Amino acid sequence: MMFRKEEIKSILSDILKCPADEITDEIPLSDLGYDSLKFISTVVEIESKYGIEVLDSDLLPDNFKDVSSICETLKKYFEDKQKLYKCVITDCDGVLWRGISGESGNDMAYSDEITNEFCKLLHELREKGLLLAVCSKNEPTNIENMLDSTLISSDDFAMIEADTADKADSILYILGEFGFSADNAVYIDDSNAELEYVQNKIPEITILKADHSENLTDKLRMMFTALPVDSIDRTVKFREQKEREKVHRNTSSPEEYNRILDTKIVCNKAVKGDASRLSELSQRANRFNLTGARYTEDEIIDMLSDRDYSVYRLCAEDKFGDMGLVAMAIVHGDIIENFIMSCRVFGRGFEKKLLNKIESDKGNIIGLYHPTGKNDYCKDFYKDNGVRYELL
Repeated sequence: MMFRKEEIKSILSDILKCPADEITDEIPLSDLGYDSLKFISTVVEIESKYGIEVLDSDLLPDNFKDVSSICETLKKYFEDKQKLYKCVITDCDGVLWRGISGESGNDMAYSDEITNEFCKLLHELREKGLLLAVCSKNEPTNIENMLDSTLISSDDFAMIEADTADKADSILYILGEFGFSADNAVYIDDSNAELEYVQNKIPEITILKADHSENLTDKLRMMFTALPVDSIDRTVKFREQKEREKVHRNTSSPEEYNRILDTKIVCNKAVKGDASRLSELSQRANRFNLTGARYTEDEIIDMLSDRDYSVYRLCAEDKFGDMGLVAMAIVHGDIIENFIMSCRVFGRGFEKKLLNKIESDKGNIIGLYHPTGKNDYCKDFYKDNGVRYELL
């Protein structure tokens, strides 16, 4: 979603009880009877209309003195919402708590109201499907002991990389394990030197200074206003996947891998009850998303109700757990408009199973592929499987 200047003028028109065409970009709103109460009303209406929360640091009269300043103030909220982050990697000392874990005296670690609020937000983000990781130079035992006394636990973190000599290298390792690119990650640290070093070595990553006096919790919350509701506990799924990978190293083919794991696959047409998960998968998948398209739940429901469309799904489970809905395809007539699969199931041949199902139902088909810069992994999918395709 993006705001339009005309919409802001319409809101002001209702509050000021004057025609919208009388509200020009530069005219001071005070000239039209704008006061502190109308200022509050404007903020409330904007937050309600766009589903955002304006930070306290932005609630200044100069930021809402005229239409131009209001639009300039709002820009960052919508720029941040357009980016979908998938993980937060954080230091511990000075971030999750004050002081240094394992130390005594003036440097002794402790939690307070502000750090508790921050840890609570991280826990909430984990419950919404975000992956959390620790990257710290402190010792693992010190971190584990301190986590026991905070509002976040070691179970909330998919990975804890402690006692590390080089944070940038450790962050890259974490991202590799998650299967995420650096632009999907936020890194938080209280050290300017560490932040600068990480940013120089990993330019694509988003860094955030842990200065709790500048409302760190609100800053992080705003960065995740675009995070879709997720039905999957991705931290648990990540741990299950690590167990699968141990087996995978000792197998020679997808067939052997699936047999050892006692894999069960269900591949059929989706129903309306799948719409939420189908939307989630399309929003999150990058490496195996043939066109890069994203779909809302309503868009999926519309396609499921359209006789010209067939929406396919593939669900899987094995001895380590239920993987759920991990692949999908949207077919319009005899054209595969998009084919999407979770990176969690790469190397298991699931994409071939889904393609075979579509071919058995539709006969000759044509696939569409659009290079996004992130989906090179699947660029030869149609060619390797003998399917005609068109490059978008």
